[in-house]
Amino acid sequence: MKNLCLLLLAGALVLGSCGDPTNRTLEDNLSAYLQANDKAVVFGKVDINQLKQKGGIANIPIYGPIIGEVLKGYQNSLNMDAPVFFAMEGPIDLNKGPGGLVMFAQVKDKDSLVKKLTQQGFDVNEQGDISIMQDGDMGIGIRNNLAIVAVREKFEAKTLLPQLFEQCTGDLSVDAVNEMLNTKSDIVLGVDIDHLFEQSMTTMPGLAAADKKKMNEVLDDSYTCTGLTFETGAVRISSKNYFNEALQKFMFFKRDPSAKILKNLGTGNPKMGIAMNLDLTKLEQFLNENAPGAMGELSRNLGSGATIALATGGDKPFSSLLSGEIGAVVVGEPHALSEVKDFNLFVGLGPKGKAIFGGFEGMLSLFMKKVVLTNRSLSAYSSDTYAPKPGKKMALGSDFSFFGKKGMTAFVDMKALNIDPTTLRGEEKLLTLVKNVTMEMDNDGMTIMVRAKDPGKNALKQIVDLLLKELGNELQNLSL
Repeated sequence: MKNLCLLLLAGALVLGSCGDPTNRTLEDNLSAYLQANDKAVVFGKVDINQLKQKGGIANIPIYGPIIGEVLKGYQNSLNMDAPVFFAMEGPIDLNKGPGGLVMFAQVKDKDSLVKKLTQQGFDVNEQGDISIMQDGDMGIGIRNNLAIVAVREKFEAKTLLPQLFEQCTGDLSVDAVNEMLNTKSDIVLGVDIDHLFEQSMTTMPGLAAADKKKMNEVLDDSYTCTGLTFETGAVRISSKNYFNEALQKFMFFKRDPSAKILKNLGTGNPKMGIAMNLDLTKLEQFLNENAPGAMGELSRNLGSGATIALATGGDKPFSSLLSGEIGAVVVGEPHALSEVKDFNLFVGLGPKGKAIFGGFEGMLSLFMKKVVLTNRSLSAYSSDTYAPKPGKKMALGSDFSFFGKKGMTAFVDMKALNIDPTTLRGEEKLLTLVKNVTMEMDNDGMTIMVRAKDPGKNALKQIVDLLLKELGNELQNLSL
């Protein structure tokens, strides 16, 4: 009996230590913070260790050893192999940035980290088991295995940081958030759509309070997660939607495995293109049920022409005018007296579309070689060479075989554009590394691929090497 009691006591101690909310993983700390903070709109992580290895940072001449020494100074204090997690608070202003930024790092040795920061000039104040430091708009707090860095205007670290640590000890967020925080990518970015709509620039100032409330309800517990990964020969940007059932039923991207739109986009070898296949009735249903006042706000923002067009559509302002199929491709070479390349255009029309868009036929004919208006579509081709012809079809490379098959697809064949590298300046020269860019989007998410001309080297290493080369050239020019 004595041994059994000791065993149960030991088990309780083990379980108690595992469940200690002040010694959680970084993922759980951020998850609890997000659950407790309705101002957090964007969150995620950066795998600095992966970026350092893929970019070959340690091997950069002169700078590599310096960076290595700086990082080495924190190896005993921080877990350098763990990602840095972060959250941005609203409102988000495109000019000023987020209302606040909070970062989370894993601590290996609190005393060592406090000592290191003290050596760098920080004054340390102890509040219970939290060590707190502040320098202007940045505050640092350390407790057990967690360091929190807060950046915002006009705040007191000794007041804010204890609150942030307390938020990290509460209940964890929903499963979708926890899954996003465990996504395997070099950089992960999650967005709380409800909070973003409620607090940021996406909120329409003219939207009625009742409409805003309905929108908040249908967007509740809905997220998107985007991961950026540097691969061998490519950069991959993948997003996944975590929408609630109420929002998911309104998703308006359609699939078309046969890519019928290609038949209307003519022939040739396109250098870039975009195609959309949308269920506009679902978009109308979403707005009518959740934000009926949004249509008027939208038309006012787009101008008088849009107001007339939308009013003509009655209670189906989109689907009565458009079918949801829209596409354009750039083909051919530049004209002799212009930088505009030949292009083909297709717009699917709804039942009332011809009456409204028929006026564009004459205008398009001024600079397009062939314009075709029917009851169901408006097509235009800048050259007869690339207009539809019996027995001919558009020639797409293997990287672009997906084009036209999902809700939104696009591509740019950088190699075929033959951009003169001597015309590029600064970061624009990164375009010389790119073979092509592709984008696919449907109701589940989106994938963007940036493929490099060099398929055998990590894309981040290629970027770092080019930027270092350009920096060296600039320094050399300055010394001349």
